[in-house]
Amino acid sequence: MQRSRLLNKRKRERGNAIFFVLIGVALFGALMFSFSRSGRQGGENISDKQADIAASDILSYAQKMERAVSRIRRKSISENDISFDNQFVSGYVNGGCAAPVSPRCLVFNPAGGAVNWKPPAERANNGDEWVFTGANRVKGLGAVGNATDAELLAILPNVKLPVCQKINEQLGLTAANTAPPQENLDSSLTLFQGAFPIAPKLIEEKGGGTALDGVLSGCFQGDTTPAAGTYHFYHVLIQRP
Repeated sequence: MQRSRLLNKRKRERGNAIFFVLIGVALFGALMFSFSRSGRQGGENISDKQADIAASDILSYAQKMERAVSRIRRKSISENDISFDNQFVSGYVNGGCAAPVSPRCLVFNPAGGAVNWKPPAERANNGDEWVFTGANRVKGLGAVGNATDAELLAILPNVKLPVCQKINEQLGLTAANTAPPQENLDSSLTLFQGAFPIAPKLIEEKGGGTALDGVLSGCFQGDTTPAAGTYHFYHVLIQRP
């Protein structure tokens, strides 16, 4: 009888142990879910200081790229032969950047632009890489009414809204926490391979506004392509006639 009671007691203890293990597993799962959710939310948010630092980093790199392009042009390299070819992102091979001008025409080469490829500032955007394109022109730049000469641009797509606002604030385009101007219709992210299209996309403010007219560097909200509700930084590397 005593042995039977002892066996029953041990069975209850084992049952209780299993019950507590299951509770522990459930609590651990809930805790991990909470951490995961918090991490995802943190990735969508950015503090004012973080946005300010990211904006400064973006502007600094864009200006560095402009100097790199200017360095190449001072070597008597044609703007059509400038190459952004690099080992990180494909699609930038420029047939004009070959012997005898190569490697002086390569932006990311010590003999050319002498600048390093750099990913976007941490938490500045959705992780998309920088785009270097010659398929857009900025309204108000170059000859009045000239609709054929595209600029060479550096574009950082899908910038977080607070960062976009900080960029425009630092540039003196808008006051703090002001909505970025919305670009009209669409702009192009076609990678530069040496050609400037004769019918480039136009970067201008929607609704006939002038906030982007003649602006060499700024951040705007998309309209169609890229879509409304997305934000994009651009910087003119070469202003063409």
